[in-house]
Amino acid sequence: MKKTMAVVVMLATALSLVSAKSSKKYSFTAGAHALAGVGFGTFDADTEKTIKDNANLSKGIGIDVGGGAWINFPLVQGLCIQPEVNYMYNMAQTSYKDTTAGVTTDTNTVYSYSSIDVAALFTYKVQSINFLLGPTVSFPISDFTGSTKGSITGGSLSNTIDTTNTVTIDTTATFGFQAGANTNVRFGLGQIVAGARFMMDFTPIQHFNKNSNGEITSKDDLYKRMGVLAEVGYRFAL
Repeated sequence: MKKTMAVVVMLATALSLVSAKSSKKYSFTAGAHALAGVGFGTFDADTEKTIKDNANLSKGIGIDVGGGAWINFPLVQGLCIQPEVNYMYNMAQTSYKDTTAGVTTDTNTVYSYSSIDVAALFTYKVQSINFLLGPTVSFPISDFTGSTKGSITGGSLSNTIDTTNTVTIDTTATFGFQAGANTNVRFGLGQIVAGARFMMDFTPIQHFNKNSNGEITSKDDLYKRMGVLAEVGYRFAL
């Protein structure tokens, strides 16, 4: 968390110097927003191959939700840079259903972890539409949890499945990008913001396997995000 705050402070300071040199007729704005959407990221290569080869196993739609705040600094007419800090709850899921020798197994597993995402987005306004594009750095702040629920049924007997497995995320940060667009509607002293954006990580979160001396012997990929997010927020001029 300290590393995250340090990045935000340095970025905000640098952008403040840039904006001070830009044309005075352009003010900078600040805002807060909520983000929610569907994710279709990928697990490690072995898991993805198992899902592809096993007709009884399928990958469900993930859900990404969160929110945060931003400051938009003008550079030149129409072009701005917008640092953001967002908290995100990231979720993926798989389902398994099979009947063998009269016994039916039906389960759903939800994988989840939380992160703080820092972005430096370039925005450009065309009429009433703001386009945005830029890099992101995501800092995991929780473990990677898999919660499996379901049942095993055979004849008149049925057993409930309810298990949870937790894996430590050893990755300090992952890198990616976001691209999208939004529009503003005047409301009160500021503006309501509504839009959508595509997000993708270039690198996955990982778990490190270590020997008795604490040396890393191998790294296991856990999940790499990709998805489409809807954005609703409020912005005002400063």
